[in-house]
Amino acid sequence: MSTTDFVRLVENDLHQQARKVGRNYFFKCPFHGGGSEKHGSFKVTNGDATHNPGFYCFSCNEHGGPVGYFLKRGYSIEDARRMAGAEAQPYIPRPEVESHDPPDNPPGPAWQKRARSFLEYARGQFTTFAQARGSETDFEITDPESGGKTVQRMAPVEWWIRRGLSVQTADDWGIGYNPRDWYISRAEFGLPNEDGKSKVWIPQGFVIPCVVGENVWYIKIRRPQGAPKYIHITGSMPALYMAENLSAFRTVIFTEGELDALLAWQELEALAGVATLGSSTNARRFNVATWGLYLLYPKFRFAAYDMDEAGRKGAEELEKFNFHRLEVPRLKPFDKDLTDYYNRTGQLREWLISEMQKYPGAIPEQESQNLAW
Repeated sequence: MSTTDFVRLVENDLHQQARKVGRNYFFKCPFHGGGSEKHGSFKVTNGDATHNPGFYCFSCNEHGGPVGYFLKRGYSIEDARRMAGAEAQPYIPRPEVESHDPPDNPPGPAWQKRARSFLEYARGQFTTFAQARGSETDFEITDPESGGKTVQRMAPVEWWIRRGLSVQTADDWGIGYNPRDWYISRAEFGLPNEDGKSKVWIPQGFVIPCVVGENVWYIKIRRPQGAPKYIHITGSMPALYMAENLSAFRTVIFTEGELDALLAWQELEALAGVATLGSSTNARRFNVATWGLYLLYPKFRFAAYDMDEAGRKGAEELEKFNFHRLEVPRLKPFDKDLTDYYNRTGQLREWLISEMQKYPGAIPEQESQNLAW
């Protein structure tokens, strides 16, 4: 095990105070002009009994060990070797600047308890109400040719299946259904009254929980109709939906929303990891220090965002983290996402594989050979 305090050496060199996440420390990257980053993308670790000290930037992919770091910083080989093995000098950090960024912590214990109770209820309602005869609900449908809105009455599970999603996928990811609007005391969620509001609105619709580790980070509800279509339950925190499936894959795909992510995950059948930040605008505040750890293993990263201006901008934000955009074909005038493409062709898996094949190594060779058109 190395005795080099590499983190302290980098602190001294950059005159930055690191942000600690687990055994890793994050800085603003010195190699790609990272000074404008809201959250440092430059990970540094002192290593342990099985890993050497090293660095990795999630934005520009620069990586290496202590000697390599100082070489990249412009030191001679002699000085780089000396610096990497030198005793670190005391570092006096600069005063911290107050941050107004949302905290990257899950909601508190009271919120967790009430949220889990609601999720258990909603999962039961998906099994009973959403699939039962007599549960018909008015769903707003967009015509793919004209963009006009119509209302169709159907059982919630029918709407779910029309999107290409299976009941098994709903069960795998804890999807629930809330059959009517609820107004629950903010105190039950551990939230203070705010602007005279004492209730948390939980609207009717499909219940989508974002659970990472032991915590519920957010609960989003997809309403049958009305604007906005998606509502976050008050107290929810931004997070990376489906984060924990990423570390098992060398290839990952980010979609713009949760339902597209579920469909891609279902169709790819463990060929690649899938996740979403929940919307295109959330790509602008992707916090590497919190969620970048889930991208340590994947080598190939793709963004399959919606076919509109917001989707384009969101995908461009992810390009900073070495994502490649997959341009979803628009087959009808008002198609906009992966689900629309699936509904037109039934070949979402084939299209995703064909796009990823353009990057050698992104798809296992056997799968590439088996792909038939």
